[in-house]
Amino acid sequence: MILKGLDSFDPDERRASVEAIVKFGDREGVIEKLIGLLRDKDKGVRDAVAQSLLSIASDFEGMKKKIVESVCELMCFDDIGLKNLSSELLVKLGEDAVPSLLSLANHEDKDIRKMAIDVLGLIGDEKTEDFLIGKLNDPDPNVVVSVIEALGNVGGGKTVEFLIDSFEKFEFAQIQIVESLGKIAERFHGSEFLKLIHEFLINLFDQVDDPILKGAIIESLGKVGDKSLVDFLINLVNDENKAIQKMAVISIVKICSRDGCNFKSNRHFFKFFFQRAKEIFYNSDDTSFKIDLLKFLSKWCDFDEVKGFLINVSLTSFDEVSSVAFDIIKSDAEKFISYALNDSSITGDKFVKLIGEIFYAKREILIDLGEEIKNVIAERILSVFDLVSPNEKVLIFEVLPFLSPDAFAKALPYFQKDPVVRIYLT
Repeated sequence: MILKGLDSFDPDERRASVEAIVKFGDREGVIEKLIGLLRDKDKGVRDAVAQSLLSIASDFEGMKKKIVESVCELMCFDDIGLKNLSSELLVKLGEDAVPSLLSLANHEDKDIRKMAIDVLGLIGDEKTEDFLIGKLNDPDPNVVVSVIEALGNVGGGKTVEFLIDSFEKFEFAQIQIVESLGKIAERFHGSEFLKLIHEFLINLFDQVDDPILKGAIIESLGKVGDKSLVDFLINLVNDENKAIQKMAVISIVKICSRDGCNFKSNRHFFKFFFQRAKEIFYNSDDTSFKIDLLKFLSKWCDFDEVKGFLINVSLTSFDEVSSVAFDIIKSDAEKFISYALNDSSITGDKFVKLIGEIFYAKREILIDLGEEIKNVIAERILSVFDLVSPNEKVLIFEVLPFLSPDAFAKALPYFQKDPVVRIYLT
């Protein structure tokens, strides 16, 4: 019945049959049928088949080669959707797919060669470095670009020398060469050959005029991570080209957050730098940069602008970025609470949320504060009790006894009349 369901006219039944085979059927006996269903018109069926093949490859070591070879054959079809799905599957199959992909990377069709090399780069098997270096001689420029990008993920010192030596030869791929050198530098942080990348990129920056290439150079210098680059990058924060400004800020943040640095700055320059960094932060989806910026700013918490920014970030969402911001706040909670008490931009509900986050994360932080500041906090949260949400009312009710038992005792009759608190107490 399960096998018959694979040929059903109903895509939901086909999908259900695929999922059932993995749980109950003869998984080894249906590989060819499943491979054929990767061409199904229904996306739900195709996705279910892909997941099933991965499951079978994981559970049956002897079936991996057959699955890999069958999926590689699908990359030779003209259907771009099928090519992309096959590529995604091969990336997930990982190093087991490498031998078959090496064969496809020598296919007579340049588009198939390119796609195979793209997948090799995404798999990231460093043992393919020598093969890929050899493919730099491919006659098709698009294939060469893919090789250079792949070497950024798998190459090491040998690749660095080849890429630098090939820079003038491959004018059509100079940006990709710079980007791959940056990736290699990031992967091999602290290696001896980073000095070679450093010197090449610094010299190249002064030789080129293309602002896009200059931006790529600055980004890669940030990945090199040499603290001696910071002064060079600081001079670019005021560059007339906005893209170069942006990459200089990102690279400074990356270097300083990872290794620490002597970011020599007067208050005026730091405020300008901080403003640019905030603009990038709020307009970026790059979680890595956002976390790097927060770590960088943790050394500048004496600036009120930084304290306010960190508080707002910590309360904006519940993700990795807000968690990092909140960890910084917890490390010196009294300083941040004192700031929040005196900053008019921290509204009553935000202040209550801040106190609540600290209380629920580690109430000892509030308990260990001095009596004077605890009384001020108690007064502030009581003053906004009628203005905040039901959840925040409950929070105030729970926190107040730890801040000021006297204030709680005085407010208790009022609390008991509030419908939210009454429901909470029942």
